[in-house]
Amino acid sequence: MFRKHRSFVSALALSLSMAVPVAADSVSGAYLAGRYASMRSDFAEAARYYGEALAKEPNNVEFQESTVLAYLSLGDIDKALPLARVITSGEQSSQVAYLVTTAGMAQAEDYQGLLDQNADTGGIGPWVDGLIKAWAYVGIGDMTAAIEKFDELSTEAGMQGFVLYHKALALASVGDFEGADAIFGSNMAGSAGQTRRGVI
Repeated sequence: MFRKHRSFVSALALSLSMAVPVAADSVSGAYLAGRYASMRSDFAEAARYYGEALAKEPNNVEFQESTVLAYLSLGDIDKALPLARVITSGEQSSQVAYLVTTAGMAQAEDYQGLLDQNADTGGIGPWVDGLIKAWAYVGIGDMTAAIEKFDELSTEAGMQGFVLYHKALALASVGDFEGADAIFGSNMAGSAGQTRRGVI
């Protein structure tokens, strides 16, 4: 099983990487070149170098995460997602990999998957994770659970206005415009309800 996993990651890394200069033909050379490219915000180049390093050391979690981060920085979720899934399938906690797999499930409208994932393995952050859960409940049609989650989050200090803004959007998304209007028309939403987006 371990050998099969290693082979999969190696093949994945090779498919993600492209030809790189001979100067980066060692593992450390490829990794350092990737770091330098990242520092220059040249994430396409960084992804190629990290992919080269990962192909040589497929079980190196730092290489895996760096490659995922490079593709995430490019906005290329499709390339970041397979490797992010490899990371989250293991025991390693990775916020970057969790973020990518979350984006992948949201993109695929896999709302039950969003509810089932364990934030303890590298969640994005308590508030963001909570909002994702609330919207996932909206996605599966369980508005009761969604409202309960929004209300739970709104008790957090400094979060009430922002969470109520999301709650109003959720209510409007299912046709409860009166409920949404009641939130925006009150002082509960605070400054979040007074933004241009909130007014629109």
